[in-house]
Amino acid sequence: MSSSNDTEAVTAALARNLKAARSQRGLTLDQLSAAAGVSKGMLVQMEQGRTNPSLATLLRLSAALGLPLARLVEVAETPRVRIVRQAEAPILWRGDHGGTGRLLGGTDAPDIVELWDWVIQPDEHIESAPHEPGTVELVAVRSGRLALDLGGHETLVDSGDTAIFRADLPHRYRADGGRPAVLTMVVLARWQVPAGPTQPA
Repeated sequence: MSSSNDTEAVTAALARNLKAARSQRGLTLDQLSAAAGVSKGMLVQMEQGRTNPSLATLLRLSAALGLPLARLVEVAETPRVRIVRQAEAPILWRGDHGGTGRLLGGTDAPDIVELWDWVIQPDEHIESAPHEPGTVELVAVRSGRLALDLGGHETLVDSGDTAIFRADLPHRYRADGGRPAVLTMVVLARWQVPAGPTQPA
C-alpha cells in the first residue's frame, strides 16, 4: 500500500472509530469539543474523513474519550461477533477445595458487562469488597444453594433462582447445604470517561 493509501486508510479508520466512540459514550459534538479542546468544526471534518489531524489533536481526543490512541486509529474493523473460546476464558479465582471463578467475557468501558461462571465447593467462600457505586450483580444458581451475605444480611438462593442486587456493599458468597453451588453471574457497571485537557486545538 502506498503512503497516500496508508493515509487514506487511517483517515477513514479515524472517522469510523471516532464517531463510534463518541456515540458509545453518549457525547455530542459540543461536549467532546469542550472535553478535548478541539473545535467542533475539526471534529465534524474528522468524522467525515475530510482531514488529517495532528498527533497533538489525536492525543487530546484519546484522553477525552478514555480510549487508547491505537484504538482510535485502528484500521481493522472490530468483528461483528467476537468469540471468546473456552480455552481463552481465564480462571481468576480458585478455592481451597477445587472451586473456580471463570471470566467468560466482558465489554469495554464505559458500559461494563462481565459474564462469569462460578463453582463454589462446600467449605469455600468468596469475599468481595464493594464495587463502584451503581454496580449491579445478577447471580443465577444453576445447581446447589447459595448463601449470599450482602452488607451483613444473609439470603439463601436456591437452585433455579436468581438474585439481583446492588454490589456497592461488601458481599460474600458460600455454598450452603453441603453441596457445590454452581452459578452464572453477570456484573453491570459504568465507568466514568476521563475528561481531557481543555486547551484550544
